[in-house]
This record gives sequence, C-alpha cells and structure tokens, in this order.
Amino acid sequence: MSFDAPPVVVVSGNEVYLRRRQVRKAIIAANADGWRVEHLTGEDPAHLRRVLASGSIFFKGRTLAIVCDPQKLDPQLIISHANRKNSKVTLILHCEGLLRKTGNLRKIVEGIPKKYHIAFQSPAQYKRDEFCMGHVVKDAREVYGLRLQEKTAKALINAAGTNLGILAFELQKAAMLAKVDGDVEVTSSHIGKTLSRLTETGAIPVVDALAARDEARLVRALASVRRTHTGDPTLKVVALISRNVVQWIQAVCLVNQKAGEQEIAQRIGLHPWICKTKVVPPARNWGLKNLKSLLTALARVERAVKSGQVAPWVQLETSLISAIQAAREK
Repeated sequence: MSFDAPPVVVVSGNEVYLRRRQVRKAIIAANADGWRVEHLTGEDPAHLRRVLASGSIFFKGRTLAIVCDPQKLDPQLIISHANRKNSKVTLILHCEGLLRKTGNLRKIVEGIPKKYHIAFQSPAQYKRDEFCMGHVVKDAREVYGLRLQEKTAKALINAAGTNLGILAFELQKAAMLAKVDGDVEVTSSHIGKTLSRLTETGAIPVVDALAARDEARLVRALASVRRTHTGDPTLKVVALISRNVVQWIQAVCLVNQKAGEQEIAQRIGLHPWICKTKVVPPARNWGLKNLKSLLTALARVERAVKSGQVAPWVQLETSLISAIQAAREK
C-alpha cells in the first residue's frame, strides 16, 4: 500500500480466493505502512461518513477502509471522495461476486478510473484446469521464487482439484519442503510428500468432473483418489458425491419452478455465489431424471460396501461412468 493509493478501489468477481487475496494484500500493506484499518458495511452510512471525516487535515494518519456489501452506498458520496486530492482515506469496496449491470455500485465503477476496478472472473468450466495451472505456476515463481513445470502443476490439479484456495495451500507446503531441501524447483516428489490425504480434498476433482459430465476427467480423478489412499475410500467418496447430487436435485427442482438464484441459495442453505457457480450449473447440465438415476446408482454402491460385496470401488467407477454416458445419450 503506497502513500499515493487512490481514494476508491472496487474489488469484485466470482473467483473468491483471488478476490479475497487482493483485499488481504492491501490490508497487510496498510498495516506495514502504519495505516489504520477499518472494516465497515455499506448498510451503515453513518460509520462511513465518520471514516471519511477522519481524512481531513485535522486528523493525523491514514486510513484504509474495507467496505463490504457496497451495493447500497451513495454513488455521489463515493465518487465525490474519489475525486478528492491528497485524501488520507482509501476505500476498498469489496463486492462478493460479479458486478451487476445496473445499480449504485455500477454507477460508482463508471465514475472512477477503470484501473481502480479490479475484477476476478472465473473462466468457463472447460478452461478451468488451464486457468488454475497458470496461477499455480505463477505463484510458485512470484511468491516462493521457485520453478514449477506445467506438467507438475497439472498433476497437482488432478490430485487436489480446481479450488484455488486448496491449490495455494498445497503449493505452500510443497514449496516449503523444496526450500528446506535446497531445491529451486517444486517437483512431483515434493507434492507427493506433502499432499493432503484427506478424502474430501482428494475427491473434489471427482465431483468437479461429474458436474461437468467429463468422462476423461472423472477417470483420472478416480484413479488419483484410489492411488492416494491406503484403505478403501469408496464409502466416504460416495457420501461426498451424494451430498452434492442431493443439492443438484434440490436446485434443478427449484429451477423448474422458476425460482431465482437468491431464492434457490436461501432454500438450499448455501452462499449465493456457491449456489450460482457450483450447484445450479451441474443441476441444469444433468437434469432431474438423470440426477435421480445417479443418486440411485450411488445408493446401490453404498449397499454393496455395507453388505461386504467384492470390489465396491470398481462398482463405483462403472456406475459413475455409466451415468455420464446415459445422460449424454438422453
């Protein structure tokens, strides 16, 4: 956070980890420079006005204010502050999700220089792996000063999934081990020694592949889960997938009833962003009939495990692949 920081910055986007990291970087920099950091909400205009008043010549020090829920802010007030010279207060308007096409926040964005609107938008699902690979390789270089080959990054993504927060955590562990070993490159060996063995972490790529109805990704993800577990992970993986499928069924039923995204999120009990990006798309992609068939197949696998049948993991693999193929044919 340099002392020529602009009076107003808008940070938005549906790529949660990158958006929050941007805000966190600003807070860390402000603290390092001795700034006072305030957290407030757009629903409390009185608090905001007090913070802005602290930027007058009669007050010492500088302030960074993180404003959540900025959609209800007064555009005229914020744009007026943005045009102030030598302001001692910098506002970061933190918008959780993509910027709406209309509304107060859109007016604010249109009233400040474009370079002060920092947006983090998730790519299309089919570009997700490449998007994550680029960020992991970049973070290895810029954050840890280490090389990371694309094929190694791809292996990490296949094992840990495409959640950038989880990938950052796994990269941090592998990078620390590489530094301890005196290496200048994060290798598959470092990742293999530090990769989380938690079933739900390992099974996230399975859910992602299933959501996209991507048979090839599913096969790779299942193989990765099986390879990284000493015991039989079938039951826990079935439980994780089933929880997601139930949410998809709930979502597709509400979609068929013409419910809006906010209502769907509220009725399922999820954050609106999670619902919009992780639940509704696979619900639409599969459809109610196919999801019911998938849930029935998962129940059969669960019964196979609990009744002591031979090779339940193989049954899980064939059931999921068959479900994707059947959905594609309908």
